Amino acid sequence: MRLLLAAALVVLSTSSEAAEVIPDWVKNGPLEEIVVTTHVPASLVDLTAGSDLIVEANVLAQRGFLDRDGTSIFTDYRIGVTHVLKVRDVHVDPTLTVRRRGGAVPIAGGSVVSSENGFPAFQIGDHYVLFLRKSPQPGVYEIVSGRYGATRIIDGAVTSTAPLKELVERVQLGVQPAPAAQAAR
Repeated sequence: MRLLLAAALVVLSTSSEAAEVIPDWVKNGPLEEIVVTTHVPASLVDLTAGSDLIVEANVLAQRGFLDRDGTSIFTDYRIGVTHVLKVRDVHVDPTLTVRRRGGAVPIAGGSVVSSENGFPAFQIGDHYVLFLRKSPQPGVYEIVSGRYGATRIIDGAVTSTAPLKELVERVQLGVQPAPAAQAAR
């Protein structure tokens, strides 16, 4: 579902309706799009199991763009990997591209800003633990379970009370074989 705000005009559309091209929206002035998404809360075990790669990383750069149809805005974030917590069948470069829905795009002298509800855009310089899966596009990753798969680190803590070290240990324990599987080896 999309909620579009243009000047004093409010338009509500769903994905089942004919897609309108974003450059056409800007004709009436600046525009803000709020993408309403529903991500089921995921446990640490589910996030870990669903990830091809779990990293601690810094946001280095960002680039917003329109998709091929001109109906959605995405942002590619360039991230610098500082620590690999889990890797499964992927090559890990020191910098990676993470694609998210939303962003800012200048169009025809106007601008369009798109944001995902409950999942603020990454800011350059911010530090995260990211639960990632390979995207269908080569060299691009997506975040597992939306906002639940991106945890911002502030002053060495993933929340006001949980230190980063604790999250790292829990992720690493979560990817170890179960005690019964270890005994069978």
